[in-house]
Amino acid sequence: MAEIHFTPSPYRVTEATTQPLDQAIEVTGYSGLDAIAGLVGIEGTTSGVSIEIITSMQKESEDGWVTLLTFPAGNLDTLADFDRQSTTTGLLKYVRWKVTGIGSATSITFTLAGVLRPER
Repeated sequence: MAEIHFTPSPYRVTEATTQPLDQAIEVTGYSGLDAIAGLVGIEGTTSGVSIEIITSMQKESEDGWVTLLTFPAGNLDTLADFDRQSTTTGLLKYVRWKVTGIGSATSITFTLAGVLRPER
């Protein structure tokens, strides 16, 4: 097993956005991921924050990135909410995060980390 830190420190966003391609994390040699997302700051109010972990075989373009895990808005809607999601299939060579919605908040601050499971 190996720890993975998508956000080494809490990360603030003001709109739906995706982690830059150059920050994609290589996960070659792993087949599963247990991840936890948490809201550590909300400016304004929100009806829920949606975060995805996306995966691809390359990190040179936005093409070919697919959703691996989803942290749905209903699970991340108040300060100090945390949600855990897992998968044992679909993990490609690279992963990164994608905030797909922040509800009606003007900004949110989140953390995202996890544990990778090695291939067998």
